[in-house]
Amino acid sequence: MIRHRFSVEQYHQMIDAGIFAPDDRLELIHGELVKMSPINRRHAAGVNRLNIILGRLLHQKALHIIQNPITLTDSEPQPDVAIVRWRDDFYLAGHPTPPDIYWVIEVADTTITYDRGVKVPLYLGAGIPEVWLVNLDEDCLEVYRQKEPQILRRGQSLTPLQFPEFVFGVDELLG
Repeated sequence: MIRHRFSVEQYHQMIDAGIFAPDDRLELIHGELVKMSPINRRHAAGVNRLNIILGRLLHQKALHIIQNPITLTDSEPQPDVAIVRWRDDFYLAGHPTPPDIYWVIEVADTTITYDRGVKVPLYLGAGIPEVWLVNLDEDCLEVYRQKEPQILRRGQSLTPLQFPEFVFGVDELLG
């Protein structure tokens, strides 16, 4: 099988040219176009919960962007949540890149194997210092920080590397 890999620039040109339908759910991962899974109710509720929690805490310290692209060397994934440096233009000039990103969060149920095996290493390999995987099926939070994951259960809490003043309860994140 012959595969064609696209650069981020080529991917943007295809988007600008209207090659993809408005309802196509695609990501660029390691130069390949990957079809994203549909969002089910449980996943949507998890992302909505994170949106509210992060909005209350991060007000004007950082932006939390929901299911929008971030630009990596050969990829443009769309994490469920990315916590990024505050910018007054809200990234109009370009999607956040690794130096802009404090941490990303993926909410996973049907996509747990893909998120854990492809997206987490992609983020860490790009230099994003912290990745949280909200594992809905196992009712836990997996925290990745350039080493073995830390598995947190209900009743536990954690502090993001870049914001030690914030403490998140796992129960609050899992709902």
